[in-house]
Amino acid sequence: FTWVPSKDWDGRCRDGVYGDETPFIEDICKLHPRIKPHFIRSEGHGLFHQLDEFLDYSGVAPRNAVNLCWIHDINMAARDQGLTVLLEGGMGNMSLSWSGEGVLLERWQQGDYANLARDVLTGPGGAKGIYRRLTHMLLFRMAPGWVHQRYAQLRGGRSALPLWRSRSAINPDFAREMHVEERMEHYGWDFFSSPVRDTRRVRADLVAGSFSHERADIQQALRAMYGVETRDPFSDRRLVEWSLGLPEAQSRRFGQSRWLIRRMMKDKLPASVLDNPKGGEQVIDWHARLTWDLPRLRDELEALTDDPDTARFIDVKLIRAYLDDWPAETPPGSTDHGYAFIPVSIGSAIAAGRLVRRTKGSNR
Repeated sequence: FTWVPSKDWDGRCRDGVYGDETPFIEDICKLHPRIKPHFIRSEGHGLFHQLDEFLDYSGVAPRNAVNLCWIHDINMAARDQGLTVLLEGGMGNMSLSWSGEGVLLERWQQGDYANLARDVLTGPGGAKGIYRRLTHMLLFRMAPGWVHQRYAQLRGGRSALPLWRSRSAINPDFAREMHVEERMEHYGWDFFSSPVRDTRRVRADLVAGSFSHERADIQQALRAMYGVETRDPFSDRRLVEWSLGLPEAQSRRFGQSRWLIRRMMKDKLPASVLDNPKGGEQVIDWHARLTWDLPRLRDELEALTDDPDTARFIDVKLIRAYLDDWPAETPPGSTDHGYAFIPVSIGSAIAAGRLVRRTKGSNR
């Protein structure tokens, strides 16, 4: 089962990414003809698709809430075919298909300067790619955290804001009242998402912590709604621990990321997949989907404004500014003008506000 963009998607996306996996799935099926593909377009479905039912079953406000439209439809399609188990591979990003982004720092620490230079100079993006690898994959990982913070501030835009402000629609007054910055600092959270030094520890924390916990809440709700179990073979503990023990150089080599899984899948996946330098982007058609939802988004915002609880913790003014300045087409880059904020942060805020009102028994 593969999600594909809506027919209303205008085809616009950032450089280096793609949104429609159809040709790659077709090539895989040619190589393995026993695989029967099912393309799920979720036509006409946006943020509010099955949202109330999901909130009732899960009791949580989902992150990246717009993504759920196609997740619901895949589960529905599986149920309608009489299937009881779906396999996914999301944990692969932390294990077998790890990108190897810590390889430059590892080379430096091991004194492997010849291969370090080759890794910096080899790869996509020309001079910009070399600059980004040198700064984000090496220098920022070696330098104190304030260096990357200063770099983000000089770039300006939403990247100059701390994470709680740039990645969420929390009301700033409520954030101060809840001592968000002090709590983040106490638990060691980075305000500006600086490149981490110890990628192995971060991957282990994600596997054992919030990544798994959030997935558990979501999967439990989906199982209750559709009667379909979801399993991720890449989350096998033995596989994860083995993967975490590998040197970074096994996952990235001379400009080629995910080097381990590319070698393992040689002759098992088509060249169009193995040699594809681009990465996929989920809900790349978010602009079309949320444009369908725009009247309801405005209604939801007014309901948030009228409720004293949601108006207290959600930045209604900021969301309204984005809705009033709605782009006519998908912005050319997901970070341009902060528009990446719309599908992720605004979608999650609307879902959170709706969860609060349903929990309180509101009829609106």
